[in-house]
Amino acid sequence: MTQNETTQEWRLTSASASTVLPVVIPLLMLAVGLVMLIASGLGKVQTTDFNFGFLVVWVCLVLWLTYKALSMPRRIAIEPGGWLSFRSPLGETRMRAQDVVSISPKRSQLGYMQLEYQGGKLQFIAQFDGFHTFLNRLTELNPAVVLEGC
Repeated sequence: MTQNETTQEWRLTSASASTVLPVVIPLLMLAVGLVMLIASGLGKVQTTDFNFGFLVVWVCLVLWLTYKALSMPRRIAIEPGGWLSFRSPLGETRMRAQDVVSISPKRSQLGYMQLEYQGGKLQFIAQFDGFHTFLNRLTELNPAVVLEGC
């Protein structure tokens, strides 16, 4: 990019991809688990050690999944100087375009992509407006990037 160029930005396409799937559903699952956990702790529900242990594991699992969902980017930007920015509700991951090694479908989850870069991996929902424009711009900045199934 030249000095006069501005930041190019791509956002998630649908409200369901950015809100319902990663936020609302895990929060509902968490609420159910917490209600059952509190009810069993207060003796309002017949419980066994197994039930109580299961509920603790359930709440921990839902919290972890919620954290993972809220860590996924909702916005991708290419900034002047070739910097990439992936912004999620929990923060931002920045890297240079030259640091991107590959982008490919996440093998274990349909509809998710995985970006591998020098320093780690980033998972995101494959529903960004104009995503192919982003890929074209990325390959201009980094011709060595491997695009698989994009």
